[in-house]
Amino acid sequence: MTRTRKSDVVAPRISRRALVASIPPALVAVAGCSALSLQSSESRNAARIVGPIVAKNDTEEARTVHLRIDDADEVVYERTAEMPPGDPRDGSEHVFDGLPRGPGRYLATAWLEGRDRNPEHGFSTTDVEYDCVQFGVVVEQRGTPEPTVAVTAGRAECPDETARS
Repeated sequence: MTRTRKSDVVAPRISRRALVASIPPALVAVAGCSALSLQSSESRNAARIVGPIVAKNDTEEARTVHLRIDDADEVVYERTAEMPPGDPRDGSEHVFDGLPRGPGRYLATAWLEGRDRNPEHGFSTTDVEYDCVQFGVVVEQRGTPEPTVAVTAGRAECPDETARS
């Protein structure tokens, strides 16, 4: 029987960005997020979107990005953006505005031209207990043969008129 020593095993090196890019977009949450709730989604409060949504293209090619927001089973926002190639340091950005203003159980999904929309790769406000949420969209191609697009979300400061006690 051959034994492998710990020193014989070499773990592959992976950059922090490549690791983040490998996480399914539905699990990505940034910008001051706290622990996810264990309550069922039916018992969670609706959230408000604090906008606009900034999409960032970190790839070296122009990309067409589609963004859709559903409230329950109703499409309440759908836009497409033509994004120029990203700058190697800063990427390129597009601002999606005109977002839904009221509280809702929103699901935000983004996908690239030529690909299918996959709601399982979106971000739902029912997955977190935030009164207000800010979405983002990131297009990257770091350590993957094809570019990936992810919806990010984080707790946002509620405007005074939407704050709950």
